[in-house]
Amino acid sequence: MIRKMARVLANPSVALQRALRSVPGLSTKLKVDLDLYRKPAYAYGIYASAAQARALGIPCISAIEFGVATGNGLLEMEKIA
Repeated sequence: MIRKMARVLANPSVALQRALRSVPGLSTKLKVDLDLYRKPAYAYGIYASAAQARALGIPCISAIEFGVATGNGLLEMEKIA
């Protein structure tokens, strides 16, 4: 318990990010801007690709991950989608 409190005090932005992740109703853009996804690089790439596709009138996109290993990145991509 004390270690957790020490980590929060040492880096309050991490605690704020964790708290914001559980807030319902936040827009995807805001979540990407605040790095609220566990893999922010994936979130940005998927979001930017979807925004560009929308601007070009493309109705859907596909995102793939190479080197899946344990599948955690793939599961995060599913959450982002």
